[in-house]
Amino acid sequence: GVDRKHSEMVINLPPPLTMAYLPYAHDVAQQARKARESGHELMVHVPMAPNKGALDTGPNVLEPDVDEHALRAALNANLSAFEGYVG
Repeated sequence: GVDRKHSEMVINLPPPLTMAYLPYAHDVAQQARKARESGHELMVHVPMAPNKGALDTGPNVLEPDVDEHALRAALNANLSAFEGYVG
């Protein structure tokens, strides 16, 4: 989803494939809908805090040191980005 060119190439491969989308990808809902309509299975690639180093994880990353309310808010934001996923 973030790399639209390659995402489009994979969507056009024969189904079924399992595709995982980062929820902050541009137009992720439309990309996921097109993949689902093409017969592919969808998963949400939820961004999580890295074990080491300072990596750009994008928005709504699941952080281990936040309170339950903040964790649930981030998870809900990620799971609301598109529909039709199985995991």
